[in-house]
Amino acid sequence: MMILKNKMEVIRWENSKIPAVILPHPRRASQYIFSHWHRELEITCLFEGEVSFYNGGVCRTLKSGGVNISNSGEMHYAVPGIASYDDDNEIAGITLLIDHSFLHGLMPDLDHISFQIKSKKAEKELADQLQYIYALHCKNQNPQTAIRIYAAVCELAALLYENCRTEKSVLPVMEQRYRERTESLISYINDHYQEKLSQRETAEKFHFSREYFARFFKKQTGMTYKKYITLYRLEKAREELIHKNSKISDIALQNGFSSETQFISSFKNVFGLTPLKYRKLYCEDVPE
Repeated sequence: MMILKNKMEVIRWENSKIPAVILPHPRRASQYIFSHWHRELEITCLFEGEVSFYNGGVCRTLKSGGVNISNSGEMHYAVPGIASYDDDNEIAGITLLIDHSFLHGLMPDLDHISFQIKSKKAEKELADQLQYIYALHCKNQNPQTAIRIYAAVCELAALLYENCRTEKSVLPVMEQRYRERTESLISYINDHYQEKLSQRETAEKFHFSREYFARFFKKQTGMTYKKYITLYRLEKAREELIHKNSKISDIALQNGFSSETQFISSFKNVFGLTPLKYRKLYCEDVPE
């Protein structure tokens, strides 16, 4: 189970036997994962499609068989390509969150290292191991399966330590301040997305000039302020389309869009469908 606390993700472990959370990603769910950070090591394997991962402002686009690593405490998010809307429940990829305390017990130097994909061979080995863990996850859950998953996670940790380990560089003071400022900025936007929240007003609140703010935000997050807040509002609206019976016009206004027309246009541009068609596809109880 995961909860967000000021966009730092806090993991609650439901199965103490397995030191990891396994998160399958259905093909049909074109879901944006917005900026957050947590102590757990996060590793994702993409089975199909295309996803752009941003780790610490650095973008890496993955295709089938690709693996992304987000290190402990590193701000990261993911932007998928437009989903396939086939009527099936195929899995497009999985994410594994590995408990920090568990890894620290295996790797005493964990706080002084990070992990990076260094070669295609290493990436292939990680992908194969993640797919094996997912195959175990799909089996009937019993003590034998739990033991095998535990062993498989240990083997994954060994592959990471052997092939992906790198010394963690000490961030310069200014870079550390930029990171802290970005974290505060993202938390503020995510908490106030329902409001007007213009770029000028946000820049002033955080004591930026308008011009410098635009450059700073793009450099730190990999996208413009306008694109980030639009995608965040769209994802929140997408969740309401599926889980609430509110009118589309109400959803638009409740999620920071100036009008229903603006919302429909933005939604179709990102998800490839109008909000109404999307709701009919995913929600059984569609309001008239």
